[in-house]
Amino acid sequence: MSENHLDFFLPVLGSYFLGVTCANISPAYTPRELLHALNITQPPVLFCSPACVPTVKKVAKQATFVKLIVVFGEDTSHGYVPLSSFLNGGDIPFTASNPNHEAEYITNVLCTSGTTGLPKGASITDRNLFANLLFFK
Repeated sequence: MSENHLDFFLPVLGSYFLGVTCANISPAYTPRELLHALNITQPPVLFCSPACVPTVKKVAKQATFVKLIVVFGEDTSHGYVPLSSFLNGGDIPFTASNPNHEAEYITNVLCTSGTTGLPKGASITDRNLFANLLFFK
């Protein structure tokens, strides 16, 4: 969950490498929308920018499936794990679901605009990503 932030690509590319799904969540979401998106995707780890911490704090206790919250930057005053600590050997409370990429897998869950209610999750597979890369080749 982040606005345009230089650190954002690290967990995204890391999720592709591990074969786990990355759920891209809008930093503009209200606490209600964020909780809804988290309930759809059920992430064990939530990466967010410092600007998103106030919204994350409002829903963190309700999203019990989130075992770890990692915040971009070095600040620790929010009580969550800074990205640098995570990258330097922080405990990871999950295992890769498809580490060998043996079959098509869902790389991303993108939330729809929610124009007719709360956002819904749209699944993007690795083959969707490759098709887009070939298109822009």
